Amino acid sequence: GGSSSRSREPKRSRHDRGWGGSQGRPQRNWRGAHASGRPGPLESDLRNLKGENRRLVNDNSKLMKKVQDLREEIKELKSLLEENERKAEKRVREKEAELARLKSKAGNVLSEKQQRELLAQFREVVDSYRNSISWKKKRKTIIIDRSQLVEDAVRKFSQQKYFKEYLLHPFEVKFKDERGRDFSGLTSDLITSFFQDVRSRGLFSKGPDGSMWPTPQQDGKDSSTKSKQREIYTTVGQMMHLAVWHRRKLDKEWVSNIILDCLLFGPSMANALKNRHKSFEDFKNDVASLGLPSEPSKCWSVISSEENEVMDGAVIEMMAEEYLQRKWNVREGRLGQRKAAIEFAKVLDEAFLTPRRVALECMRDGFSIAKVGTQAQQWRLNQPEHVQNYQFAGKEMMLTVPKLLTAVLPTRDLRVAAIAHTTRLTAKKLKGLMKFSVEAVRAEDALHSILDGWTSSKLKAFCRFVTGMTNCDCDESIQVKAHEDRKCLTATAQTCFRTLIIPAHLNEASLREKLSECIMHLQMGME
Repeated sequence: GGSSSRSREPKRSRHDRGWGGSQGRPQRNWRGAHASGRPGPLESDLRNLKGENRRLVNDNSKLMKKVQDLREEIKELKSLLEENERKAEKRVREKEAELARLKSKAGNVLSEKQQRELLAQFREVVDSYRNSISWKKKRKTIIIDRSQLVEDAVRKFSQQKYFKEYLLHPFEVKFKDERGRDFSGLTSDLITSFFQDVRSRGLFSKGPDGSMWPTPQQDGKDSSTKSKQREIYTTVGQMMHLAVWHRRKLDKEWVSNIILDCLLFGPSMANALKNRHKSFEDFKNDVASLGLPSEPSKCWSVISSEENEVMDGAVIEMMAEEYLQRKWNVREGRLGQRKAAIEFAKVLDEAFLTPRRVALECMRDGFSIAKVGTQAQQWRLNQPEHVQNYQFAGKEMMLTVPKLLTAVLPTRDLRVAAIAHTTRLTAKKLKGLMKFSVEAVRAEDALHSILDGWTSSKLKAFCRFVTGMTNCDCDESIQVKAHEDRKCLTATAQTCFRTLIIPAHLNEASLREKLSECIMHLQMGME
C-alpha cells in the first residue's frame, strides 16, 4: 500500500455534472416557465382558455339578446294572429249571416235533390241522437184508454217532468183492453188518434189560411176550464215534438207556415219579421194566405209593391184605422218598405194572433221542451263532420226541436216538410208505394182498381189501417203480402212494419168488401 501518485480531484456538485446549471437542462419555475421569462406550455393554455371563455361569454350575451328579440317578435306575431283570427271569425259570422239570409230566400231556388238531401240529413241527426241516448234505456209502457184518450195523454205528457221521462226513455204504447205489441205502430196510432180527438173538441178550427188554428180565447169561461184547455194546448205541442222524434209526420193542416213560425219564434209576425226570423218574401206569402178583406189587401199591395219602396206613413195610418178602428203609432214622415211591413204585421198580429196568444204560447212551451243528455257531447264527437257542425246551444248542447229545425233546414218549406206531409194522399201515390210479394202479385190489378174507386176520406182511412197515419211519405214503401192459409178470408195489417196481408185469391168485389170491413171496424174503434 503505497500512496498514490495521483492527486485527488475535487468532488463536483450536481450543478457541475452535466444535467444542471448551464450545462444541463434549463431551470424552470412552478408554472413551467423558463427562468429567462418565456411562457411555458401550461401558461399558454391557460391564456388561451381565458380568451376562449371571454369569446363564449360575448357570444352568449349576443344569443340571449337575439332570444329576447325573438320572444318580442313572437309576442307581436301572436297578438297579430289573434287580431287576424278575431277579424276572420267576424268575417265568417258575417258570411254565415249573409248565407242564412240568402238561404231564407232560397225556398224556390233549392233543387229537389238538395231538398231531399237536407231532409235526409235532418232525419240522420234525429235518429243518431235518439238512438245514442234515449234508445239505450229500458222501455217504459204507457197505458192509454181510447175512451178518454186526450185526458190520458194530458196526464202522461202535460207535466214537463213526466214528459221528459218518457221522451228520454224509449216507451211503448198499450191501449187498454186491446191486444198488440208496439213496434212504433201503436205510437203512430196514438199520435193520429190524439189529434183527431182534439179536433172534435172544438179547441181548433179552420184558420184564415185553411189550416188548423186554436180557437180565439173566450172570457166567459171559469178558471178551471181555462186551465184544462191550456194543458191540452201544451200537450198538443208536446205531441208534435214527440212525432218529430219518432219520425211520424202530421197532416199538413196541423202545420201551417204561420203556426210553425209561432212555435219556433213566438206568436208575433211583427217580431219575427223585425228579428229577421222571417224574410220579407215569407211574410208576403203569409199575407197572401190570409185572404184579407179589400181595404187591408189594398194597403198591403201598396206596401209590397216594388215600385213603392218608400211610402207615406199617413197612408198606412189611414188604412189601418179603417181596418181595425185604431191608429198606428207611426212617426210622421216616410217609412221604408220593411218598416211599413212590420207596422202592417202588427195589425195582423192584433187581428189573428193576439186572440190566440195564450193557446199558441202553451203549444210553443210543449213544442220546445228540451232533450238534454249527459252523453250529448260524446255523441256529437262520434258523428260525421256535417253533424258536428250544428251548434245547438252553449257548452253542453241542449237539443230541442226548434233549434234542430232552424240549424239543419234553411227554409220554412223544408221545416214544414220535416214535420208534416206536404203532398196530398191520392190513389196514385198509394199505388206507387205498394210493393207486392210473389204470392200477392195476382191481386195487384184488383187492389189498384179498388183504390181508384175510393174517395179521399176512404183512402186516408185505408192508409191509417196499414200505417197508423192518415198519410205517408213517398220514400216509405208499403209491403203487400198474401195469407199463407187460403182459408183466411180477412185482410190484416201490421202497422209497425207497414205491411198489408190480404187473401190474394179473392176476386175484386170480394177483396173490396173485406177491405171495407176493416176500414169500418177501424173507424168504430175495433182495432
